[in-house]
Amino acid sequence: TQFDCYVANFYVQTGTSGYVAARCNGGGGGGQTCSDLNSSGIDLIKGFEGFVARPALDPVGLPTVGYGHLCQSRGCGEAPFSFPLSPTTATELLHKDIPRYTWRLASSLTGSVTFNKNQWRALTSWIFNIRRGATRSSSLIK
Repeated sequence: TQFDCYVANFYVQTGTSGYVAARCNGGGGGGQTCSDLNSSGIDLIKGFEGFVARPALDPVGLPTVGYGHLCQSRGCGEAPFSFPLSPTTATELLHKDIPRYTWRLASSLTGSVTFNKNQWRALTSWIFNIRRGATRSSSLIK
C-alpha cells in the first residue's frame, strides 16, 4: 500500500482476505490442534538446536543428543538408537519428541486463541527450546 501497511491480500494474491492456512487452537473446544510439524518446522528446530551425535551437555548444562533431545537418564539410555547418532536417526528421534511439545503447547493455551499452522510451528519450536518449566511461567502464552 502507499503507506507500507500490510494488507492480507496485497502481497500474495490469494483471492481471499481470510486465512489461507489451516487454523489451530489450544485444544479446548472449537478448532483443531496442529499436532504435526512440516519439514520447515522440523528444520526450524534443527537450526536452533544443532546436531550432536553423542550425549553432551547443552549450553545451559542439560544432557542432550541429536537435535535437542533432552536425555532422561545418564548416557541417554532411553534413546532408541545407538550412538553416535546419524543425522537421519537424530531426525527420527526429533519426530518422536515433537508430540510431547505440541501437546504441551495445546495444554498451556487458555481461551479461544487461534493460530495458523506457521504460528503453531513457531510456538512449538519455542516450547521445544525453553522446555516445560519456563513454558508455565512465560507471559507469552498468557
